[in-house]
Parts: sequence; structure tokens; C-alpha cells
Amino acid sequence: MSIKDPSKKMSKSLGDEHCIYLDDTLESLTAKIMQAPTTPEGLVNLKAISRLYGFGYEETNNKESKTLLVQAICNDTY
Repeated sequence: MSIKDPSKKMSKSLGDEHCIYLDDTLESLTAKIMQAPTTPEGLVNLKAISRLYGFGYEETNNKESKTLLVQAICNDTY
């Protein structure tokens, strides 16, 4: 689902801010993840992405969990 609006499918036609690309810079990836909503739909989305990288997203500490998610994506991609 879209990283910016989890009620929509991730699609480049919505704009770059809705997608995570393999060639995103660290700054771009960090901005996208850190700005991702933590609404109930957003948390489902963040938890699903986190599971892909082998850890559980803890909604009690969103900032730390988002930071860990950025690190996991970077470790896997770069």
C-alpha cells in the first residue's frame, strides 16, 4: 500500500512520495518512512513492511521503529 496514504495502492502514478523505490537515496527513504502516517491503516502498512525485513514494528515507539525500518531497508538494498 502507499507509504503516504495507506488507503491506496502503492503506485508511481500517485507520485514519488507514495512509493519506496530501490534506488531511493537514504535521505528520500528516511523522509518517506518518517512521514508515513501512524493511523490504524498506516500501522498495518508499516508492520507489513517491517515483517519483510525480519522484525516487528512496535507502535508504542513509532520513531524508533521507523528508524529501525529505514536501517533494515538500507542494509538490504545498499
